Amino acid sequence: MVSTETSLDDALDKMNIENFRYLIVMDNERFLGLLSEHDIFSKAMIKKRPLEKITVGETMKTGFPIVDSEESAETCLKMMQLFKVHQLPVFDNFRFCGVISSDDILQEAVESGERTIFEADNLIPYTE
Repeated sequence: MVSTETSLDDALDKMNIENFRYLIVMDNERFLGLLSEHDIFSKAMIKKRPLEKITVGETMKTGFPIVDSEESAETCLKMMQLFKVHQLPVFDNFRFCGVISSDDILQEAVESGERTIFEADNLIPYTE
């Protein structure tokens, strides 16, 4: 987790050290948004300023669709496809619980051996 005042340089270091693709932006216990590697590189290129001079607050994504902690993996995946996002904030009774990512859903599908998740609408199987 990072704050809005964290520099992009520090945020990127944290991502690399902890091997994360995104960071959760919080203000105490209040969820504010997410910051991904893509956000850093695409927005930093536009701003044309050094990463240490740009804050997380200037770059983070906000306005995400949210899901309830009881949502199925299939519903989460459909929302990700619909809104073209790779992560969804998860809430339980308006309390932030965490983030579910497309990687989490894929891991769950592989571990559970369920094939139905790959049969969801709009998924195109990979073939060589």
